[in-house]
Amino acid sequence: MRTILLAVMLVAYVPSCCAFPVIDCSGAAVDIPGNIAKVVVTDPAAAGFITAMGLGNLIAGSHGSILHHSWVNLFCESLSNAVLFGKKPNAEELISMGADLVIINDSGYAAALRRSGLNAVCFNYSNKNELYYALDMLGMIFGDKAEEYITFWKAELDSAIKRI
Repeated sequence: MRTILLAVMLVAYVPSCCAFPVIDCSGAAVDIPGNIAKVVVTDPAAAGFITAMGLGNLIAGSHGSILHHSWVNLFCESLSNAVLFGKKPNAEELISMGADLVIINDSGYAAALRRSGLNAVCFNYSNKNELYYALDMLGMIFGDKAEEYITFWKAELDSAIKRI
């Protein structure tokens, strides 16, 4: 019995230092590095979710929308140091920023970035199910703290939809 329990515990435990696979919103399998220190986010909603989860300090660069708001510094002062860029930074820019992960809302461009050697996931949400999948993906990538927020956001959204 102890052997079985230990085997289950070892399978269930993935140390934060180890890469692990996720299926992104485009259906691509992407290896996510452990211990993510720098994220570049081209999708404004994903940048907002990451900041709201208290993980904005990981954002090394972002599409301008979140960085244009003065209130962002109230939540995460380090975002004032993030690189501001257009919708599609080139691979060389991202590599020079030392991005461990790129979150982008264009599946073709995410695939091109992966071919350049970057870890890039596609984050899309054109309906409720896709949004929930995208949020679940963020939960897998960023762990327990993200999961708490995601569970809350889903409950709030479900509640709002029922009231409509």
